[in-house]
Amino acid sequence: MAFVDTIKMIRRLSRSPLILLLLAPLVLYAPIFLTGKAVFWGTQWLQFAPWWAQAARTLAGGELPLWNPLSGLGAPLLANHQSALLYPPTWLYLLAHALGGIALMAWLMAPLAALHLAWGGWGMARLARALGWGTLAQTVSGLAFGLSGYLVARSHFLSINAAAAWTPWVLLAAFQIARRPGRRSILVFALVTGLQLLAGHAQTTWYTLVLALAFVLFWGWQAGGRRPALEAAGRFALGGVWAAAMAAAQLLPTAEYLLHSQRAGAYAYDLAMQHSYWPWRLLALVAPSAFGNPAHGDHWGVGVFWEDAAYFGVLGLLLAGYALLRRKAPDRALRMFLLACILVSFALALGQNTSLFPFLYKYIPTFDMFQAPARWLLLAQVAFALLAGLGADQWRAPEGRALYWSRLGTAGALAVTLGAGLGWFVLSRRPLDYPERLATFVPAIALAGLWALGAGALHLTAPLRENATPRRGWAWAVVLWLAADLLVAGWGLNPGASLAQITEPPPALPLAHGARVFLLPHDEEALKFETFLSARTFDVPGGPAALRAALIPNTNLLDGISAAGNFDPLLPYAYAEIMGWFALPEGMAEEDAYAAWQASLEYLNIGLLVRPDGEGGFVYQSGLIRPFKPARLHYFPAADSVLCCGERPLRFEWLRDSANQVQLLFSAPAAGQLVLADLNYPGWQAELDGERIPLSPDNRLRSVDVPAGEHTLRFIYRPFSFYVGAAVGVLALLGWAALWRKTHAAE
Repeated sequence: MAFVDTIKMIRRLSRSPLILLLLAPLVLYAPIFLTGKAVFWGTQWLQFAPWWAQAARTLAGGELPLWNPLSGLGAPLLANHQSALLYPPTWLYLLAHALGGIALMAWLMAPLAALHLAWGGWGMARLARALGWGTLAQTVSGLAFGLSGYLVARSHFLSINAAAAWTPWVLLAAFQIARRPGRRSILVFALVTGLQLLAGHAQTTWYTLVLALAFVLFWGWQAGGRRPALEAAGRFALGGVWAAAMAAAQLLPTAEYLLHSQRAGAYAYDLAMQHSYWPWRLLALVAPSAFGNPAHGDHWGVGVFWEDAAYFGVLGLLLAGYALLRRKAPDRALRMFLLACILVSFALALGQNTSLFPFLYKYIPTFDMFQAPARWLLLAQVAFALLAGLGADQWRAPEGRALYWSRLGTAGALAVTLGAGLGWFVLSRRPLDYPERLATFVPAIALAGLWALGAGALHLTAPLRENATPRRGWAWAVVLWLAADLLVAGWGLNPGASLAQITEPPPALPLAHGARVFLLPHDEEALKFETFLSARTFDVPGGPAALRAALIPNTNLLDGISAAGNFDPLLPYAYAEIMGWFALPEGMAEEDAYAAWQASLEYLNIGLLVRPDGEGGFVYQSGLIRPFKPARLHYFPAADSVLCCGERPLRFEWLRDSANQVQLLFSAPAAGQLVLADLNYPGWQAELDGERIPLSPDNRLRSVDVPAGEHTLRFIYRPFSFYVGAAVGVLALLGWAALWRKTHAAE
C-alpha cells in the first residue's frame, strides 16, 4: 500500500511546478556531471577534496580520521569543523574514494551540490506550505531560495552549500515549535539543527539560528503575546541543546581546536571586515553581472563576486515588492517582519562601509567570531524568497490606475531591453573601442530588461479575481520564467574540469622520503591568488594539473605528500607561531632572511620549496643557500652527557608511521631529549617501552626526555574531547530515537 501511495505522490509531483525545485539545480550542474567532469575551483581543491581523500586513506588504514599528519606539521582533521566528516552525505564521498579513488569522489561533488540546492529549495517550499500558501507560491519561494545567487555562487564552498540547504528546514521546525507546541516539534527541530551543525559551516548555522529564534519569537507573539513567545523560546532552547548534544562528537573537538588555534580570541578587525558588502552591488539585485562575472572572465567590481551575491530573479524582486506594497492584503505583520529582516541583513552585510558593524564588533559578543559580513545576506535571501512567494500567492491582474502603470512599466522594460540590447550588439562589433566596464554593464541591463518584460506580461495576464486558482498554463509560465532567469544568472558559477585533468598526478619530486614540501607564506599567497585563483576569472592557468603540481596547500593531500603549509579555517596556535618565523622582516634583504631561514626549514623536515618563477609559473627549489638536509627526528644529549669519540649520537628505526600513531626503536648513547618535527597538540601522548611519559609542554613540536640505551618510543593521538563527544552524541541520539518512537506511537 505504501508503495502505491509513493507512486501516486511521484505522479502528482511530476505534474506540479514543484518538480522544478529538483530539476532546475540538476540542469545547472548537468554540463559537469553528465559529461565526465568534476567541479573545480577554489575550496573544492584546496580544502574539501584533500581533506576527504586523507580521511578515506586513514579509514582504509584501519584508523579513525582524527589527525592529518600531512599538512601543517600535522593538524586535527575531524576537529576541523568544515571537514564535516560526521555529516552523513560526506560518507558518500568517503565511499566513492574507496570505490573509485579521487576521480569518483570528485565527480560526485556536482550531483551532491545540486541535490543540496534542491533540498534547500524544497525546504523553503515546505515552509511556504506551512504558512498556508498555494503551489505556485511554494514553487516561487523554493526557486528564489534554492537557485538564489547566495546559494549558487557559494556552492563551490561545499560546507556553505550543505549548511545553507538546511536553513529553511530549521526555520520550518522553528515555526512548528511556535505554532504547534509539543514533543514532536522539539524533536524535529533538534534533528534538523543537529544535521546543520554537522554540515560544516558554523557561520551559516549561527546566522540560521539567529533568524530561527526571531521566527520563534515572532510566531509565538502572533499566537498570543509575550507568554506564548517565551514558552516557544524555551522549547527552541531545549531543541538547540539537544541538537548540540547529538553533534557533540564534532562540536567538542572543534571547541578544543578553537581554544588552541590562532582564532582563540576575536578575529582581527581587518580580517573580520574582509568581504564587507559593496554598496554598489545593490544594482546586482536586478543585474547580477553588471560588474562582470568570473564565469565570463571579466569581473571588475570591488571585492569577490560570490561573497556579495544575493540575486533571486527580477520576477522574484518584483513579486517581493508587490507583496510589500499591497496595503489591504493580509499578513501585514509577516510582511513587516520580513522587511525588517532584509533591512537588518543589509545593514550588517555592509560591514566596514557603515559605523554599525564596527560598533557591534567592538561591543557586542559574537560579532567578532566570523569574517565576511556579506554572509549576513543569508537572512535577506530567506526573507526575499518568502516575500516573493507571498506576492505570488496574492498575485492578481491590475485594474484601474494600476493597469495603466503596469502597461507603462512593461513598455519601459521593452524599451530598456531593445535599447541595451542594441548597445550590446554595437559594442560587441567593436571590442577594442569601449571601456571594459561598459562591456559588462550594458548586456546585464539588457538581460534585466528582458526578465522585467516577461514579468510585466505575466502580470497583465494574472488571475482577475480574489482567491481565484491560477490557470495551469500561466502558473507554469511564471515558474519557468523565474527558473530561466536564475539558471542564466547562475550558469558557469561552478566551473568544471575533466576527470583526466583532475586525476593527473604531479611530477616526481626531488624529495627525500618523509621530508616535507613547503611554500613560504608570501610565495603561497602569490601563487594562490595571483597565479592560479584570481577573483576576476575562473580560468586557472595550466588547469587542475598545474595547481596540483604546484602543491598549493592542501592539494598535497591528494597524493599523500607531506607539506608544511596548511590552508584551514583553524590553525593550531603553535603552528601559527612557527609560521611567524618566516615572515619577511621589514627592511631586511631577502638574502639575509633566507640565510636565517635555512636552518629552521631543515629543523622542520622541509626538503623542497615551491617558489614563483617570476614568469607566471613556479619552480621546485631544494635549498635557499645550500641543498637542504632535512631531518624529522632530532636528538639533543643532556648538558652533562659525555659522548665517546666516534660514537654515533643516535640510532633509530621507524616501526610505524600512520595518521594517529608514530612508533620507533632508538638507541641513545646518553640521556637527552628526542624531538619529532611534528606538531604538539592536546590529545597526543607519549609512551616509552609501554609506559606513559610526559611530552614537553614548552616545545611546539613533540619532544620527550629519554634515557640512554635501546628503547621503544610511541606517540599516539587520543583526543579526549572526541571520545567524550562521541559518548554524549550516542546517548543523545538513542534518547532522541526512543522519544520519537514513543511520540509516534502515541499519535
